[in-house]
Amino acid sequence: SSGINAEWPLRPGKIKKVWEKARKNTISKAEKLEYIIELKGMMKGKVESLMFKHDLARVVQMILKHGTSEHNDFIIEELKPHIVELSKSKYGKFTVNCMLKNSTKAQRNTMFRCFTGNFKKLAVHADAVSVVDTFYNEYATSNQRTEIITEFYGKDLYLYRDLLSEHLSKVLESHPQKKDSILAELHKFSTVFIDKGLTGYIITQHLILQYVLHASAEQIHELISDKLIEQLVNFVHTKEGSKITMRSIWFGSAKHRKNILKTFKGHVKDMCTNENGYLVLLAVFDAVDDTVMVRKVILSEILENLDTIVMSSSGRSVINYLLQPRGKQWYQRRVAVGTFFFFHSFKCYLIK
Repeated sequence: SSGINAEWPLRPGKIKKVWEKARKNTISKAEKLEYIIELKGMMKGKVESLMFKHDLARVVQMILKHGTSEHNDFIIEELKPHIVELSKSKYGKFTVNCMLKNSTKAQRNTMFRCFTGNFKKLAVHADAVSVVDTFYNEYATSNQRTEIITEFYGKDLYLYRDLLSEHLSKVLESHPQKKDSILAELHKFSTVFIDKGLTGYIITQHLILQYVLHASAEQIHELISDKLIEQLVNFVHTKEGSKITMRSIWFGSAKHRKNILKTFKGHVKDMCTNENGYLVLLAVFDAVDDTVMVRKVILSEILENLDTIVMSSSGRSVINYLLQPRGKQWYQRRVAVGTFFFFHSFKCYLIK
């Protein structure tokens, strides 16, 4: 991967010239395929060398996007041994994501086998985490998602990945003796995700959530740091992120809760109208005893945007909760599915 060497049958400049012709929107699909066939011949055995230069990587991306399944097979076969390293490359990660987007299920299965055993290493890498998240969130089958998550449970359980689940509760039903070791692994990775600012991805949120769902109150309190608090507002809108934020409110100290509220300033309207974010506000109303801060940060912004907030169902739920906290007529469905909560004496009890 050191660049283009003198043994190339054609100069990179020639490849780029053909690519410039092939990428035009004014040519027919048949002409585009002719150029792609020409590029394939020029690149055979050399694709990996193209990947670490931004302009040449775009040639490969164009072939993936506009070529046939056979052309994609050619690219994947050439890049198979290098997919893990490409995912960690500033430019290579875009090509790997392009491969995922334009591949068949069989081709993605081939890529998955290349990734297997490397998901832990990739998820803590600033560039590669986007590739792992894309695969996990958009393309992985249920079994593949389980296999990805199980890598983070530790080596012992990974051996039994075919019998496991991506949800830790199900794993602990069959392997209760592994709880401490699994939580230790998840705590380690959660801390890295938080310290590196990688919490904006669904897969990292899922792993942090699995930890806070099963850790003790003391362990959750220990995880709550200034760095985590700063990042909470960026993912309150996701299902996983809202649950992490609620548990940070429930199990954090009074100082933690005050600092969390400060980060919500300017975001309250969006939280009210979001199907996940509004639940965080209900947690605030139920758990935060600093009414001055709640009024200053939350209620003032609700009043300023009341006409917009009441137009959404989640916004109306926020208003209804303020008027009649825990009113069964407003929250019965949420209670029935176990999403809602009561908060008492700094402990939350999930209603089943």
